[in-house]
Amino acid sequence: DDLARRRDHLRLDAAAAEARDPAKIAALIAQLSAPTEDERYAARVDLRATAEAVIALLEPEAAAAGIQLRIAPGEPAFCTVDEERIKQVLHNLVRNAIEAGDQDGLVEVSVQTDAEAIELRVADDGHGLPPGNPPIFEPFFTTREKGTGLGLAIVYRVVTDHGGRIEV
Repeated sequence: DDLARRRDHLRLDAAAAEARDPAKIAALIAQLSAPTEDERYAARVDLRATAEAVIALLEPEAAAAGIQLRIAPGEPAFCTVDEERIKQVLHNLVRNAIEAGDQDGLVEVSVQTDAEAIELRVADDGHGLPPGNPPIFEPFFTTREKGTGLGLAIVYRVVTDHGGRIEV
């Protein structure tokens, strides 16, 4: 158990070091000018399965932070999207929620459909945003000491490229 905890801690240290790497930051900036709607690799996918895959990937990081990840029950939700870019959106949002959470916190992802749209929601019980209306989707805006300020800018770009909208 102690060995597993140390291994998880090393993974988190490696991820943090990678996030500070100038080459990684350059790659994130390049993603802001990534393929537009006409150029992306769209396919019909189940967004619920996509969300489950992202949650499984981030589960060790969440567990190390004392955060429980959960996907709300629901039906498959098929749509045509660039799945890799949507995974990136979910990864950024869920990771932000993990980092904003407190010990014994919860992050829940839900995928709901109706006749007109699919709603993908990431909810957490963290401390929330600073007061006012911070420009969280602007490149380089961050509230974290070691953040790049690019994650939510990329989220916004990918969501709008897919014809969607994002709400806080």
